[in-house]
Amino acid sequence: MQNPQQAQESTEVVSESENGAADKGEKSAEEMARIKRQYVLMELVETERDYVKDLSSVVDGYMANLQTMDLPEDLVGKDKIIFANIAQILDFHKTLFLKEIEKCLDDYEAAGNAFVKYERRLHTYYVKYCQNKPKSDYLVGQEDFEQFFAETKQKLGHKVALCDLLIKPVQRIMKYQLLLKDIVKYTERAGDRLDVLKKALQVMHVVPKACDDMMQVGRLQNFDGNLSAQGKLIFQGTLAISDNAPSQPFKGKDRRIFLFEQSAIIADCILPRKEFGNPTYIFKNQIMVNKMVLEANVPDEPLRFIVRSSDPAQPNAFLAQANTLEEKEEWIEKINSQLDQQKTLLAALVDPKRYQNQLAGGVSAISIEDGSSEKKKAMFSRLTGKGKEASSSASPVSHNASVSTQSPKHNSSNKPSKLFGFGKKSSNPSNNKSATSPPPEGGYLSGQLSYDFKAVRDGQINARRNEKVKIVSVKCGNAIVEKENGERGEVPTYFLELDDVPGETFAEQIEYRREWYRRLDEEMGNPLKGNASTMLKNFSSLIDLASFMPTERSCSLLHVDSDRRPLCVESLNDVTVKANSTVLLCCAFHSNEPYTLTWRGPAVSRNANFQVKNDDNGESVFTLERCTSADSGQYWVEAENRFGKSDTVAWVTVVDAPEMPPSVTYKPVKGRGLQLQWKQPHKGNAKYVWYIVEYKCEGMTEYEVAAGGLMKCSVLISDLKPKQYSFRVRAFNELFCGEASRTLNVTPSVELIRSAARASFLEEYNTKVNYLNEKFFEYYTVSEVIGRGRFSLVKSAVCNTSQRRFVAKFLTRHPLRGVDLDEECIEKEIRSLYSLRHSNIVSLRAAVKTAHDFIIVMKWINGPPIMQYITRLGYVSEELIRRLCRDALAALDYMHAFNMAHLDIKPEDLLVHMSRHGARLVLIDFGSSRYCTPPTSAFKSPPTEFGSPEHHLYKPLTTKADIWSIGIILYVLVCGHLPFDDDDENMMRLSIISASIQIDGIARLELFSAALKSLLK
Repeated sequence: MQNPQQAQESTEVVSESENGAADKGEKSAEEMARIKRQYVLMELVETERDYVKDLSSVVDGYMANLQTMDLPEDLVGKDKIIFANIAQILDFHKTLFLKEIEKCLDDYEAAGNAFVKYERRLHTYYVKYCQNKPKSDYLVGQEDFEQFFAETKQKLGHKVALCDLLIKPVQRIMKYQLLLKDIVKYTERAGDRLDVLKKALQVMHVVPKACDDMMQVGRLQNFDGNLSAQGKLIFQGTLAISDNAPSQPFKGKDRRIFLFEQSAIIADCILPRKEFGNPTYIFKNQIMVNKMVLEANVPDEPLRFIVRSSDPAQPNAFLAQANTLEEKEEWIEKINSQLDQQKTLLAALVDPKRYQNQLAGGVSAISIEDGSSEKKKAMFSRLTGKGKEASSSASPVSHNASVSTQSPKHNSSNKPSKLFGFGKKSSNPSNNKSATSPPPEGGYLSGQLSYDFKAVRDGQINARRNEKVKIVSVKCGNAIVEKENGERGEVPTYFLELDDVPGETFAEQIEYRREWYRRLDEEMGNPLKGNASTMLKNFSSLIDLASFMPTERSCSLLHVDSDRRPLCVESLNDVTVKANSTVLLCCAFHSNEPYTLTWRGPAVSRNANFQVKNDDNGESVFTLERCTSADSGQYWVEAENRFGKSDTVAWVTVVDAPEMPPSVTYKPVKGRGLQLQWKQPHKGNAKYVWYIVEYKCEGMTEYEVAAGGLMKCSVLISDLKPKQYSFRVRAFNELFCGEASRTLNVTPSVELIRSAARASFLEEYNTKVNYLNEKFFEYYTVSEVIGRGRFSLVKSAVCNTSQRRFVAKFLTRHPLRGVDLDEECIEKEIRSLYSLRHSNIVSLRAAVKTAHDFIIVMKWINGPPIMQYITRLGYVSEELIRRLCRDALAALDYMHAFNMAHLDIKPEDLLVHMSRHGARLVLIDFGSSRYCTPPTSAFKSPPTEFGSPEHHLYKPLTTKADIWSIGIILYVLVCGHLPFDDDDENMMRLSIISASIQIDGIARLELFSAALKSLLK
């Protein structure tokens, strides 16, 4: 085949410095924009590499040698404060992000894809680092440590101080935004696709903003609370704050406001002493969001607003003044948004069922997550109607097989009851009651059944779900209802849902229902406490229970007062904890009568050091400190009184670190590699354990992962080189990473490596070609012809999605010039390209089969054939010849190791790929390539002047034929002409068969070394 890219000659860029200035004036605006974009992409890659080097100097320099340094006493144990998670950031950039960024040199969209793909990691790693940065700056900037850090810098041979290295992550996360802006700008001018780049730019607007916010939070001092417990930071900024009343003169002072999900923190702003220093924030006050009241408008003061606390214990009020009206509106919007979320959360907690029904009708949802025991305690207090957290008292516990405690006494005479779920919004236009109007007196409330109910005792009636009833009276957790047919009877209140509750919002409906409850309690003297809608969740399994039980069991229900026995309103949850940590189990029961609470479980049975604490609101908390694997198992809590009993069960799993994998061994697997095996260690009481295999070979300073996520105690390691390897195995479970096993040192034999590589090659070579079932011309734009072969036509093709340039080789499926193309031969060429992966061999992109053609899509080679390359340079040197021949022989050595032969090497098949890294020889045109075991004689193309004697004699061919062809090309490069050149083809053929070469007397040989002359001979 002739040169497939001959038509590029006039348009190729041999080097940027050679033609860049000359063509600048002739290029279109779009081309110039792409060139400028490429410069920015190169800057992105180069600065990313420099950034990785800077981080490595911190991790490999300071952190790696920290243990051997003579640290000042005040710095001992503070390495995590100084360096934070910089090692984690380095690992991320070195192993993942840099590799993704480097792809943008070939595809500009890869830059955007990298930021979008790793958005979560960038946000997590850098926000954590920036939040710690003020503490790190404080330690590194201390005058007492300046001498130590200066001496350490000299010992490590660094040119940059530690403080300048530690600021690199902050500078880098800000730099990304500037680079992406330039890439987007030039891409827009070039008219190329912008979707991914715009998403990436949006990511780099969000992440630096979050980093800056958390860096400001990190400068907050004297705050005794837990910042993590305040939730996500919503907004932060500086406002003029005054403690005076609005009627008094405004004496504002600049203070920093941090608005979190759970609270607003107000701090004094202390300006830095140095010119380029950072401010410090001293905690001043705090207002919880659930106690916050906002007054958005102040008379005659458009820039002011008032934030006050409704907590009687801390009746604070602050008058805030913004600099502009836009700034005030932004603060009002953020605060109102948080207050609305609190109202929605309250509505969800008071009546979860009604809340879910409203969500189904289009009400927006908020995210409610399980929290700690304090959050559970506050939630339970709201559910039971208590305004303040109940005081807790620890009950004395005897260490027996079970722990029994007496329930606290309940006094409900002075607390309103909450019996029903939310009512549905009234559809009657005449219903003009407001949420604050007095509740009905004498009239009946209407409602409906939330679930099917089957009577289990005298006085109760059967009712079906959604059946309408009138509520006549309520007492002791039961409602007397009247059905539409006039039948009356009792139904537990937690099966009922009110209708026609006035109010446009959840909050108004809550207020109306509270007023009705208060009147109902006064009239009926109802002693029941607790939120029945919450109890409904736990008792849904009891609905129509009698119909599913044997007769004897159903009859026993008649003797149980289900309304006076203890009810479990908060069940235990399964927990998994680390060994030596604290186990916390929480449950809650409700009863109008005294009851006994009994805890059972492994820790109770073995008399461990645990504590049970019961609160007046019915909550019971089990605390076990320094737990061990022996404490794993089932824990059961039972509440019992003379009217019945209830229980709740949970599983506790205490996980320890898995042991070190013992006895790691290996065995060679012919044709595949090394099989590593080890015995399963103790799992640490975990349900699952998995492994990673790490390796290190000569020239490596750190271990890298060879295989991860292994569930079996063996793994096959392939793609080895003839070097000494060190392997080790680590075991993981859900909470711990175990210690590494003892190192296994292995030096695989050359034969083993070759057999494994050969087996892998043959597996791919013998794989059936999987043609793409796609419409080629819809995905690629085919342009000019760049080469012609005996049976093929080579064209330039541009991918419509990535805009990358490729080479498309078209082979017709019909007879051409009397020669039929064998589909099997075409598949051999495709399989050869697919299985050969080498930097000096053209790579396969895709194989397409259309109605008329086979299409082989390959990587674009940006350069001319080897002879044209030499002609353009205008000279030839021994060093240049050595470099080009080294590339060609490297490709042949790789192929011949698998017994693959090209069999048709010509100067046109050796292209010189030009890139910013230099010139590289690439071997193309594998239409005649064969697997030469045994030697093959199936060679259809006639021999050329570069063919071997065996080829001209039509004997079976081996890989030696390729070496002969490279030797002839080497002779041409050195001497400037063919060794067997004759106008008579028969005479030339006889000369090649005789292999008689004369080099004496050639004048050009005097320019080369004796070693090169000897090689030619």
